[in-house]
Amino acid sequence: MRARGLEILLISGLIFAYGWFHPFFPISANPNEITRFYMTRALVQRGELKIDEEFARYGVSLDRSRYNGHYYSDKAPGLSLLSVPFYWAYEQWRGKPETWSIPPWEDDERLEFSARASLKEVSPAIRFLKWPVIIVPSILLSLMVFAALAGLIQSRVLALSLTLAYGLGTVAYSNSLILFSHQLTAALLFGAYLCLRRGLDRDNPWWFVPAGACAGMTLMVEFPPAIPIFLMGVYAIAVLKKRFLRLLPYPLFAAPFIAGLLYYHYLAFDNPFSTGYSHLEEETFTQVHNQGLLGITLPDHIAFFGMFFAPQRGILVFSPMLLFAIPGFVEMKRRRSVHFWPVTLVSLAFFYIVSSYPVWHGGGCVGMRHLTPLMPFLMIPTALGVQRLAGRSTPWWGRAAGGFMLAGCLLTIVSTVPFPHAALLYRIPFRDLGGELWRLGFLPPSAVSAMGMDGYSSGLWYLAGAALLCLAMLIALTRWMSSRETAGSVPENAGWMVLIGSLILLIWFVSFPDFRAYDRFNDSRLIMRQYHPQHRNVYSRFNWPPTDADLKQPAYWRARGRERTAVLDNGGALDFFTHARQLVESPATGTPAFAPSP
Repeated sequence: MRARGLEILLISGLIFAYGWFHPFFPISANPNEITRFYMTRALVQRGELKIDEEFARYGVSLDRSRYNGHYYSDKAPGLSLLSVPFYWAYEQWRGKPETWSIPPWEDDERLEFSARASLKEVSPAIRFLKWPVIIVPSILLSLMVFAALAGLIQSRVLALSLTLAYGLGTVAYSNSLILFSHQLTAALLFGAYLCLRRGLDRDNPWWFVPAGACAGMTLMVEFPPAIPIFLMGVYAIAVLKKRFLRLLPYPLFAAPFIAGLLYYHYLAFDNPFSTGYSHLEEETFTQVHNQGLLGITLPDHIAFFGMFFAPQRGILVFSPMLLFAIPGFVEMKRRRSVHFWPVTLVSLAFFYIVSSYPVWHGGGCVGMRHLTPLMPFLMIPTALGVQRLAGRSTPWWGRAAGGFMLAGCLLTIVSTVPFPHAALLYRIPFRDLGGELWRLGFLPPSAVSAMGMDGYSSGLWYLAGAALLCLAMLIALTRWMSSRETAGSVPENAGWMVLIGSLILLIWFVSFPDFRAYDRFNDSRLIMRQYHPQHRNVYSRFNWPPTDADLKQPAYWRARGRERTAVLDNGGALDFFTHARQLVESPATGTPAFAPSP
């Protein structure tokens, strides 16, 4: 293949994979997404940080801060600020949103209004913003991973295989489909490291300028990476030793972004050191973030083992190829690789942060979303581990690597596409939620929705494209194995890889049996109604708003209690209208704890 052919294949494949579907849920819009969009909209339309008008127009987000009687986003401002010029261009292109009449908060039709408004205004805006602030940085990050691996293992085809596995088979995929900050953080943090590495290797302090700028922008997007950024600076000082002053551009060019972050906090909360997490209104979130430093305390053994092995979240569950990182770290140490200490320090920092965070599992998500910025770093020891073991004369290590990579891609794609905010109540998201939604054809709007192709129609096209990408990943790996004089032909090795990957999926499919099939079906219908709220009665046993006859049926309250639990646990924000708080079933009596007034 030509010199740039692999990069073209990688870029085009990831554009397809990340841009085909648009998972958005107008009734229970994910608070992590909409709070960022609200701030962007407030800045563009009114030039202010307060998001009170957005709350009145579209509904309240669980992720919110309240200060001096006004609402603000509780997140770091970087992603919202980056979205401002793109949303301004979007409004110039599409025109100002039409004026909606706002019903009273007490009106039962509030849900109907909010769903219509979200479908009309929020959903297309978020879909537009995801391209410049999430998808494009994700693709650039994959190119950085590809370049780093190709230079490390001296094989472009193996680097392509591993990069496709990273882009499709880790939390990089699940966080590239939604307006979360983790993937942008990963791109900035890994970019800072590569620039820092280049400056140290070439003894050129000019590389510390972009390294510092990327590090500063990272802190504006997310707060926890402050620890890895500090450790990377300490490592660089240890390498430079007496010439440590050459590293001065690193903190200097990070300083303007840090100053901008402090100034934002001053404008919003009258204190440069008071973050949005200091003014949380939601009681549960307040209790979490009041512990330690922004919620980071001491490691917990359940969280530590859970982030690796929990069937609902573990990184080794969704991305089993990362097992090769274990011999990869040994190989880095044996080689005295320049990557050993910085990658080890960054990994330990993230493992500490996540294992000491009370909400270590990340709430409604697929995989360990808080470890998303670590994934490109872990690909370095993973690549060395695959090269070390799969390059032996026996082909079985290579076949195992290919099977693990394929299983990770299928697990992540099937679990993410229909509903990327899976709750912990699903023991195996691949089977209990994602697989169920795929089986029923309940899939998000896609790139071909305007052509009337939804559900199975768009899903089959997507599966065909994803299968070709996975096939390219396996062929690239088997071609590298053949070039290393590893036994076995390309078709034979690829066949064994498919078999091993299928066995892994089968193991997860039959493990931890769950007998809530009826509830899973109801939950699937509920999620489907998120995409098409105007037709939601087709998928519901009861109408909305409820009739007097419905309110007299105990079955109605059992169903509503189950649906409320499913949506709230999946990262929803049903409390943006008052009536949602009334949908609570009393465990003792089976009757509503607070029924609506007739």
